Amino acid sequence: MRRLVLGLVAATALAGASAASATVYIGSTTGCFGAACSPTLTTTSAGGLVFHQGTFNQADSDGFLSIGSGMPPTDTFGTFDLTFPFTSPQLFTLLISFTNPAGAVGADHFSSTITGSVSINGSGGVTVNFDNTDHLFNSSTGPFFVTLNDIDVSNGALGTPITGHITAVAVPEPAAWGMMLLGFAGIGMTLRRRRRPALAQLA
Repeated sequence: MRRLVLGLVAATALAGASAASATVYIGSTTGCFGAACSPTLTTTSAGGLVFHQGTFNQADSDGFLSIGSGMPPTDTFGTFDLTFPFTSPQLFTLLISFTNPAGAVGADHFSSTITGSVSINGSGGVTVNFDNTDHLFNSSTGPFFVTLNDIDVSNGALGTPITGHITAVAVPEPAAWGMMLLGFAGIGMTLRRRRRPALAQLA
């Protein structure tokens, strides 16, 4: 009976640690082309490549949210048009600004500045090579990461989405910590009781 109770306590503790409520992420992007530019423009262009502002308003699922999925995607980090063959390499900087979750502070005060290099690919289009590292944000609902994907924009393409994902950093709630400690204490007491007869026989 004692084993059954301890097993239930441990299972409850693990379930409490893994459970997480969904977080809604709301925000928009701006950008700019060129070295050390200020990414405040909702629409900007360079060498035939045009950036358009993106917006998103979604809730994560099990701590993960894909931005730019679906056909066509309703939520993006922005889009690119390539109206004619790209002419020269450029730098592009994207600014992601969050209005939700509250207090989402990243590398640049409520936003993350991510620079990508834009180069000509072999098909007459361009490749935008973003910094693919996880960009950490801290918010009222807990920390989370934003990661961008590299994209290819074909010559003549309209509305090619900038995609990526948002990943919540799992932090157990205080109640979950308490349940886990209680479970570990129970397991420790059971193991201690089992040792006592063996020690008595040796004596």
